Amino acid sequence: MQTPCLVLVSRPQLEKWWEDMAYLSSRQPLMPACHMAGSFAQFADAHSFTGTRSAWAADNVGHYLEFWQLLKQ
Repeated sequence: MQTPCLVLVSRPQLEKWWEDMAYLSSRQPLMPACHMAGSFAQFADAHSFTGTRSAWAADNVGHYLEFWQLLKQ
C-alpha cells in the first residue's frame, strides 16, 4: 500500500480542487447538503435553545460571521 504524500499547490489550485471536490462532485442539491459556513444543529446547545426560530437563525448567522472574520485574518 502506498502512503499518500503531501503535495504543495498554490492557493488558486487548492480553491479549484476544493470547489470541484466539495461542491461539484456531489450530485445532491447544494443548499440542503452543503454549507460553507458550518452545519446547523451540530453544536451542543442547538437542541436546548429556547428562543424563536428567527432568534436562533440570527444567533447562528452571528457565529458564522465571527468565524468568517477569523478565517479572513
